[in-house]
Amino acid sequence: MGLGSAAQDDFRDWPMVSEALIDVLGATFPEKCIAEDESPEQAHRYAGKVELIRFLRMIYDSQRRRDEPE
Repeated sequence: MGLGSAAQDDFRDWPMVSEALIDVLGATFPEKCIAEDESPEQAHRYAGKVELIRFLRMIYDSQRRRDEPE
C-alpha cells in the first residue's frame, strides 16, 4: 500500500501519533543516500524506516487537521 491510498483516510481508527515520536525517529533514522559499503538489502531496510516516518508524519498531520476547530 502506497502513501497515496492512505492519504484518503482520516485515520479515525488510528491511535494518536505524537510529534515527539516522529522527531525522535527522524533524528534516529534521517534521510540519507546509500553508502558505498551498504548492501542493497541494508539500504532497502533503512529506506523502509524512513518511509514509515513519513507515513507517521502524514497521519500526524491528518489528525491535527481533523482536530483543529473550524
